[in-house]
Amino acid sequence: MDNGSFPEQLEQILTHSVREAMSLEHALQLESQALGSRDLDSLNLAVADKQQRVQQLEMLTRQQGALLKRENYANTAHGMACCLRDWDAEGVLTPVWERLVEIMERCRLLNLTNGGVVETKRRQVNQALHILRGEDSRTELYGPQGQATSSATNSRPITKA
Repeated sequence: MDNGSFPEQLEQILTHSVREAMSLEHALQLESQALGSRDLDSLNLAVADKQQRVQQLEMLTRQQGALLKRENYANTAHGMACCLRDWDAEGVLTPVWERLVEIMERCRLLNLTNGGVVETKRRQVNQALHILRGEDSRTELYGPQGQATSSATNSRPITKA
């Protein structure tokens, strides 16, 4: 990416990053839908697309970091703020950067939500497996006196019931 002036190069990187971030957000939305409908084929496609978008964004972030470093700015939010202050008098770059930050925050929240869904489903499957095996499922029940008792004390594998 040696074409153009520093602001032109930065604008190209940021614009491409916004497009990739929007595609990542879409992939995360598809992943969420696939998780909700338990559609494994759609989930696999969404995850593959998500991984590709993340790789592209990582590459663009490295390019952005190298460009900032070349101009003696730190590759941090503060470094970017200083860069925009110094180079964006016309207000062209700042809205693109702010849009990127906004989209990436939505992506972060979607990814956390999807991860929570996966974790919840994993725990449910593990609990079902423990019950089927007759193992301590780490579920506590309360006896007549209100004291916690393990559910596995008088249990046997469901296959022997």
